[in-house]
Amino acid sequence: MPYQSAADTTTLLDPNKTTTAKYLRMVGTGTNGAAPTWGQVAFSELSGNATAAQGGTGQTSYAVGDLLYASSTSALSRLADTAIGNVLISGGTNTAPSWGKVGLTTHVSGVLAVGNGGTGATTLTSTGILIGNGTNAISAPGPTLSATTMTFGGAGTINSTTTSALTLDSTSTGAIYIGTNANAKIITIGNTTGATAVDIKTGTGNLDITSPLTTMSGNLSVGSTSST
Repeated sequence: MPYQSAADTTTLLDPNKTTTAKYLRMVGTGTNGAAPTWGQVAFSELSGNATAAQGGTGQTSYAVGDLLYASSTSALSRLADTAIGNVLISGGTNTAPSWGKVGLTTHVSGVLAVGNGGTGATTLTSTGILIGNGTNAISAPGPTLSATTMTFGGAGTINSTTTSALTLDSTSTGAIYIGTNANAKIITIGNTTGATAVDIKTGTGNLDITSPLTTMSGNLSVGSTSST
């Protein structure tokens, strides 16, 4: 390829004989020209921004934590970083993602197991007491509670599994009733096999037994700690 290398002088530039594609480059001094050469184009020699369609991003700057996402079929956009504790949430098909909190009712499926801090249950009995079952799902088949009442659906037992005392008490002045509903019932205190002692203390109050006492077996001792 001929080029003018000086006044009234023509010089031939050898062709690019390499297997690499090269382009004709010429870098002058600002006043005078210079001899052309074969070479590759440096990014610094380009102007403008390479778009996504051109294999680039179309972006010229970033902040720490920015994420790139396809905002269309031919463009990339930046999703700015956000506060700690947020997660990347899909907006759905053809919708940009976003940062946000995980919604338990909208973004979570399945049941949180006991081993992960959940109950493992999908339904519970209203006002029921939760009962553990090892690593299996917690259930509520036991008694139910209201603000003032514990109700058993069948036979129920309140038991102490150790030698410690089991206390049924009222923390304020008031009555403690056992078996006061109108239906007939048998109230049993103690048992016939163990060394059971029933000790009733009334303090400064009275012991009032009102009943047609028809049957009694064993020994019944009635005493008083005072002389009246």
